[in-house]
Order: sequence, then C-alpha cells, then structure tokens
Amino acid sequence: MTASDWGEQTLHGAEALGVAPGMLQLLASLRDRRRVTVGQLMSESGLSRNGVQRYLNLLIGLEVLRVEYGAIEVSFRPGRRYTLLPERLEELAWEVFEQLQGR
Repeated sequence: MTASDWGEQTLHGAEALGVAPGMLQLLASLRDRRRVTVGQLMSESGLSRNGVQRYLNLLIGLEVLRVEYGAIEVSFRPGRRYTLLPERLEELAWEVFEQLQGR
C-alpha cells in the first residue's frame, strides 16, 4: 500500500497540516515493511537518497524509528535498516491532536 492508496481527505488533511507528500510515501513504505534500507525506501517512494535521508533523520529525531546496524542481505556490506515504531508514531499523533484541541 502506498500513500496514494490513502483517502483523498486524509491526503489533503495531512498536506494542510504541513506533511509533505514524500514524507507520507516514506511512512507508508515504513509502515508496510520491517528492517528496510535507504535503497529500498528510495525505490518504493521515488525520492532521492538525500530526500529519504532527510525524512529518516526527522523521524529518528522524533524517536519513531528504530535503526539497526548490520550486514545487508544483498551485499553483505554493513548498513542501516529502519523499522517504524507505530506505537510511538501514534503517541506523537495524539500529542499533536491534543495541542490542536488546546489541551
């Protein structure tokens, strides 16, 4: 499933809140897979390496991603793999919602 599979209202709402379409695509890719590499995210999202890395750094700073270091299956070279922490993302979404509600 990609961000384009989300409802139009959801996409417009996210855009109105300032969530870039590229970030939505990246979140969709991370949501559907575990232990994904930058290369995989690039091919799934259509974003450049710099674009993917910029969004990953934002998500890491928000503590919604787990980063694992180790050999990548295809190349056996050391690399990073990223896994979305959905419970932390949900907490963050509720924090934003509560701020918007003035709580």
